[in-house]
Amino acid sequence: RFGKREEKELAGQVARALVNKGVTLGMLDRPKQAEEVLLKAIEASPDLSGAYIELIQILLKKPEKHAEVLQKADEIINRRPDDPSLFNSLAWNFYKQRDMFLLPKAEMWSRRSVALSPDNLLFQHTLACILCDCGKGDEAMSLAKNYVQDTAFVEKTIDDGIELFVGLAAAGFAKESLSLLDNSPVEKFLEPLVVGLKLFLGEDVKTAFEILEVAKDVVINIKERKPIGERSEIWGLGSNGT
Repeated sequence: RFGKREEKELAGQVARALVNKGVTLGMLDRPKQAEEVLLKAIEASPDLSGAYIELIQILLKKPEKHAEVLQKADEIINRRPDDPSLFNSLAWNFYKQRDMFLLPKAEMWSRRSVALSPDNLLFQHTLACILCDCGKGDEAMSLAKNYVQDTAFVEKTIDDGIELFVGLAAAGFAKESLSLLDNSPVEKFLEPLVVGLKLFLGEDVKTAFEILEVAKDVVINIKERKPIGERSEIWGLGSNGT
């Protein structure tokens, strides 16, 4: 009804409605339609960063679309070069692909987000996770120490905490991670993770059955997780994305 109106405010409302539709189509596993709708959203409101992010998430599911993803990412960065949340969102979405060809870009954008907003723990968490995959566990550990200092933040981001410390353990820092968490104020929120680290390190643990079962899954995740960035040099990839 309002799709062809040129008033800026109406165009923005239409674009946001299209983004919602695109997200819904993606959840319904209809990626082609989702892509088409999100492209219409960008056409209606080229500065709407959410449309780009949702489109990038759709395109990343198709390896043959990765070149297009990079192009779209550059487009939105050129429009909003000083938006730390944008850089963090791009970095996280690329990181979650666990693709060594995308990882250098993820690291570069994540470092940019932290540089723009150095006190943001969420951005630091993203960078720490990426650094684990890059084989840079020492640097990741220093960021992890900042993360566990904020008990309230850890309580709200338990899944993210598990993601980070599984990555650290897989990168060879299981003992250091356990030392950081054991008997700390955040241990009660990450107890299955702490138990999982102890099991991974071969320690005897007595705990509730429910916690033990989750901890066993943590061990499996650590063993299955391997830093992918350590292989980047084979392909001539560096942290600057070249």
